[in-house]
Amino acid sequence: MKKKIASILLLNLSLILIPQAAYSTVPNENLANTLELQRLKYGNNAVVIGDINTSITETIKLKPDTAEFSITYITEGSSPNDASNRNTANMKALNQYLNQLGIKNEDLTTIAYQNYEHEQQQPIADKSKRYNSKFAVNVNMTNKQFFDAVKLFDKNNIDDIKQRVDNNAYIFSLEANGDSADQAKQLAQQKYQLIINELAKLGINDISVASYDNQVISPKTETVKKYYVRNTLQVKVNNFDLIGKIIVKAQELKMTVNNDISYNVSELEKNRILAQYEQSIYDKLTAKAARLLGKQYQLGVPTHLNSDENSHIYSIQPRNYSYSQKVLNAGQAQSFIADSVDIQPPSEFSITLTMSGSFEIVKILTQ
Repeated sequence: MKKKIASILLLNLSLILIPQAAYSTVPNENLANTLELQRLKYGNNAVVIGDINTSITETIKLKPDTAEFSITYITEGSSPNDASNRNTANMKALNQYLNQLGIKNEDLTTIAYQNYEHEQQQPIADKSKRYNSKFAVNVNMTNKQFFDAVKLFDKNNIDDIKQRVDNNAYIFSLEANGDSADQAKQLAQQKYQLIINELAKLGINDISVASYDNQVISPKTETVKKYYVRNTLQVKVNNFDLIGKIIVKAQELKMTVNNDISYNVSELEKNRILAQYEQSIYDKLTAKAARLLGKQYQLGVPTHLNSDENSHIYSIQPRNYSYSQKVLNAGQAQSFIADSVDIQPPSEFSITLTMSGSFEIVKILTQ
């Protein structure tokens, strides 16, 4: 940032009255006016013989006085409006709390707002358990007997008949469901007995149980669509003691304080500090220029001054806090108190201020 220091430029000119002849276009009269101006500034026995340019650089320390961080709140609803209404209600509670702390609305900015939906599987409402009993049955039969048995299998919804190593050996499954393990087993046994009786009528009697299984049937699930709203609020504070209170309040409201806190120096504070340093830097600049001239010349008034500020005072620091905790429910839950949140901002920032200027070189004439 560059700026001209106009007040210093005009300091030595404010009392000079330029004669009407100075507006003349005659070269000799212009020269006379210039000499007259020099006489008024430096006296009768002085003359300006040129300019000297120099600069000086100082490092200035600034303490941060503002912090910014964001808070994200995600709500779930049965519809887009439901999710939005839930989000709005809680964010309004946060805003009211921030206003009570003295944070103004202009220091609160919504930086992200998103509606989205997500499909997920969840168990159906009926949570009653069901059981399944299953028999794997071995049967030996000729090809002619097999084709006669197929009609019986189709009638009883048996469709997983597989041939074993022996051409006349087959295996198939019988199963039944029930509200209890015993009920499922009894139903499966009844079905088994019915099948072997019907197979016996076909002359098929070489039947045996290969395996048996009885287990709980997993609850059936259904696809449910959920609606969400994600709202992110940027908060700017000028009092670092408030950060811990805001973190705790956000946690109470089931919100997430993002790890994006940054510290800065406000323009008001920066300008105040720079104003304090500019005069001392200007004094050092004039002392340097006079030293470069030596004793045979006198340093005149500045004809041009610039101050060039090179600042990188925006810094992102991870939020670093420790906390005391109350252990609830056998250590499964934690609650935080505002006084226990230890915020550690950076101690200071540095900016570089370079002041440069042009000064008249004055020669004192001997009598």
